[in-house]
Amino acid sequence: MKLLADMESPVHVTAAVPIVENVCGKDAFLPSDVIKYRNGLTVEVGNTDAEGRLIVADGILYVQDLGADTIIDIATLTGTIGQALGLKVAGIFSNRENELWKYKELGDKTGDHVWPMPVINDYQYYLQSNTADFSNMSSSKFGGAITAALYLNNFIQEEKKWIHIDMANTVRPWREIGYYVSGASGFGVRLLTELILEEVGNKT
Repeated sequence: MKLLADMESPVHVTAAVPIVENVCGKDAFLPSDVIKYRNGLTVEVGNTDAEGRLIVADGILYVQDLGADTIIDIATLTGTIGQALGLKVAGIFSNRENELWKYKELGDKTGDHVWPMPVINDYQYYLQSNTADFSNMSSSKFGGAITAALYLNNFIQEEKKWIHIDMANTVRPWREIGYYVSGASGFGVRLLTELILEEVGNKT
């Protein structure tokens, strides 16, 4: 957000940062609890370690209530994205799949590398729940990054454009070289800036 402001970019962007403290307490959610979201959807908490997708979904609903037409979320969402893509490349998903390769090119340009990943609607089967509309946890040990993205997709209004970046594996540099230095990588700053400018047709 600061970079866009410093560049005096002609864009209207709202940032929502859903955060929680994942600690035990009398009000903590437990496995098998059911959450009802603001849009009426209910979710069974199948695993409390998958709390990230619970709060990202709430953020997605919030920004849609504010009137956002394009939603871009970036999160350290799943360990399985690293198993699929290694430590250099984040996974990128969208309900506009035909545009994903354009985003890959932006990643190559900025050094925040991404690889197009599918949102496979049939995998909603793995999110089935007997007590809610669906679960926050897949019943399969395979394709975890895809089912996590699919979970979030349930909260996107049909007419909205949605881009999801799972960058759990890139939170630190895959190796120290060039501007990949020790410590947190800051992954996404350059990519999101170029992606937003691309969305408004102001390429740099």
